[in-house]
Amino acid sequence: MKRIAVLCILALCLSGCSGIAFRDIDKRFFVVALGIDKADQRKGYTVSLKLGIPTGKIEAGQELFEVIHQEAETITEAIRLLKSKVDKELDYGHTKIFVLGKSLVQEDITETMEWLVRRRDIQFISYLAIGEPDAMSVMKMSPGWERLPGNTLFLTFSTEGVETSYILTEYLFDMNRRIHEKGKDPYLPIIKLKGNTFEINQVALLDKRKARLITDPEETELLDLFRKEGFHRLALKTKSEGNVITLGVTDVKCRYSIVKDPEGGQAIDVRMKLKGIVEESTQSIISKDLLRYRKSFEDTFNRKLSRFLRKVVSQGIDPIGFGLRYRASRMVSAEEWERWTKTYPAMPIRVHTDVVIEGTGVTK
Repeated sequence: MKRIAVLCILALCLSGCSGIAFRDIDKRFFVVALGIDKADQRKGYTVSLKLGIPTGKIEAGQELFEVIHQEAETITEAIRLLKSKVDKELDYGHTKIFVLGKSLVQEDITETMEWLVRRRDIQFISYLAIGEPDAMSVMKMSPGWERLPGNTLFLTFSTEGVETSYILTEYLFDMNRRIHEKGKDPYLPIIKLKGNTFEINQVALLDKRKARLITDPEETELLDLFRKEGFHRLALKTKSEGNVITLGVTDVKCRYSIVKDPEGGQAIDVRMKLKGIVEESTQSIISKDLLRYRKSFEDTFNRKLSRFLRKVVSQGIDPIGFGLRYRASRMVSAEEWERWTKTYPAMPIRVHTDVVIEGTGVTK
């Protein structure tokens, strides 16, 4: 009797699998990328889906995809209406990147993030980025070297294809954590279209709701130095007695803490140790001049980093996590945290840099 009961239960389960919930692979459209823009005509959103079309022959520049879009008052409504434009079930299990329109990020991303984290079929390890001029244009992008739909951006942000300190990767889980965490604010890389290709060397720094500051390429490199998972390769240029020298930095160690300021209150203390090799020089370099060049590199980097940090801190945003370090290193009451948020934009910043020149390349 027990065996018969088990067989009956299995039969019921199998019959359930053949219902609405299951679709064969040839009856699905796999959404490889999703874009969300602010609606043009009314209050609401424009949702764009990049659908990968399976093909038996894969060649560069011959990838098959279709972009469909829908405008609605809510993202959920737009997703439902998009299903009326295709003949197959939309599958979001392979959606690796979500692109938010620049105008949307400049206004408010609260509702968008709420939708992203509530969906059960969206992976928290998906990439997040900003599309310029808008997300739909990024969805339609098709570089000539791309072999699979959307694969260009996947390789770019996963660092499997390229490694550079100009491209900062942001995941959905980290974005959600930064939005809700006290003392650490979110950031998003910007995908800027250049014809049928793209350029990614800027980052939008956000408060908990919208973009407050956009970095230039040099500032993007500096921000990358504070990330443990960053590439940490940059070219540092200085000028000493008419000689322009470029140091290829290959190793970076960064430490920062919140210390007492001699004048009272708190101060941000940042210490950097850079190691590198001279990659370019307009004049010949001899060993006895390395100490002088080292001092010049340290002064140059101190000025750049101090200027960048002051620019960020003055906006009241904290993508690095100084506030989180403050909370983690001492007991912080609600009153003390309120005092921190008020004094943070004007907080003194002290930068100390130690540059080690490991060599002058293969020439003397």
